[in-house]
Amino acid sequence: MEIVLAGFIDYDFSGYDGFQHLKLRTEEGYKIDLVYRFAELRDSFRGNFLVSYYLCDHSCTKEEAMVGFLNQFEGNIEAEYRAEYYEYSEWSKGMEHDTTLSVGGHCLLTELGVKRGKFCVLTIETIEENK
Repeated sequence: MEIVLAGFIDYDFSGYDGFQHLKLRTEEGYKIDLVYRFAELRDSFRGNFLVSYYLCDHSCTKEEAMVGFLNQFEGNIEAEYRAEYYEYSEWSKGMEHDTTLSVGGHCLLTELGVKRGKFCVLTIETIEENK
């Protein structure tokens, strides 16, 4: 099964909830949260995934974007928003927020986060059958 997601890269670490957000914004304005989408795929299918992404300066189809092929990797998906409360003393306490989005050890937050504003065609293929 192949899933194709496309949109302009939107990387946000505004601090309104403490998490880093990596989204694809479609031309219609809909924002696809990649952490939630990858977590959904990880939970729905077992095994590894093959992920490819293509970058362009403008909106395009997958076929047009393939001219600008950038990267491909495979492996297990790690995707989550995690918040942990800590309290070391009465004066030292708070909440630590972590965002994880990686495939096969490749951190998509880092790789795509620096490409903010670029149009991205992201393909995700399951390598093994579903549960």
